[in-house]
Amino acid sequence: MNVGFIIIDEAHHSVASSYKKIWELFPTAKKLGVTATPWRMNNSGFTEVYNKLITSKSIKDFISEGWLSPYNYYSVKSNSLEQKRISSITEFDIEGDFKTSALEREMDTLQIRARLLDSYLKLAKGKKGIIYSISRKHSEHICEEYKKAGINIVKIDSLTPRDERRLYVQRFKNGQIDIIVNVDIFSEGFDCPDIEFIQLARPTRSLVKYLQQVGRGLRPTEGKTNCIILDNVGSSNEFGLPDSDRDWDYFFIGEDSSTGKAATRSCSFSTEVRERSIEEGDDELFLVESIDDRSSIPNLDPSAWSNADDELLKTLYFERGCEISIISVVLKREQDDILHRLDQINHE
Repeated sequence: MNVGFIIIDEAHHSVASSYKKIWELFPTAKKLGVTATPWRMNNSGFTEVYNKLITSKSIKDFISEGWLSPYNYYSVKSNSLEQKRISSITEFDIEGDFKTSALEREMDTLQIRARLLDSYLKLAKGKKGIIYSISRKHSEHICEEYKKAGINIVKIDSLTPRDERRLYVQRFKNGQIDIIVNVDIFSEGFDCPDIEFIQLARPTRSLVKYLQQVGRGLRPTEGKTNCIILDNVGSSNEFGLPDSDRDWDYFFIGEDSSTGKAATRSCSFSTEVRERSIEEGDDELFLVESIDDRSSIPNLDPSAWSNADDELLKTLYFERGCEISIISVVLKREQDDILHRLDQINHE
């Protein structure tokens, strides 16, 4: 079989050994990888598979233009009980993330689960959402305590029978179930735009896992004003906010090929955030950021062209020779607008 072109979704996985079998079968095929999170925990980069990284607009732009939902982000403080317990963990799995057994020991306690429930009741009660847990046992404990509080919640994990999982997901989408608590099931690809809150109950050292999880709540839909993110494990203290600026080019290159040594930049992505305490004491989540009052997001003129727009337009029209009708679909702009911009470029 002669395959000339391969498209890979969730392409941050495509340097894994399982994908190398495909590359060996089709060594001359061109490859297009698509992902929202081009990052590897070991900083290995992606240049062994891809020649170039083409970045999209930023998450800030997508939110301001309505392609993603605004959010209110609440997190534990850096000196909270949760953060201190997470910082004490020194056991990691083969991929470099926290070992499940260590997370269960430090985080699956009655006190911390009570704080999970308390933050939900204070900040997201009655809303539809997803909780990300550590393990099946942790999910069971969370489910039990939320049910005792009268909350309509179910748990899903890898051992949940397929028919039962489908039933729960359908009822969740129909509004018959308020909350699904899961173990790494709905991190990638799950689409339910009317999710109103995300609760992080599982610490991670993976930027990919963090962004994929919070991203489940950023799908926009009619009537949805924002998504509430309850970060009960302080992931923003490590990685920054969902729309923080990140050096994707650095992560794409990864290892320094000239020295053969792994990149030395820290895996920490901490950024300064404005702390606005909602209640006194370190036991409470505080509002890290409300997207509605961010002065850094401009009111963009829909007719304006960004540098990224121009570069894509030039590539499609001048280098690829694409028809205006096709470019119109890709850029989501009227053909007259594209022709006008091309005329401007020719005179610049």
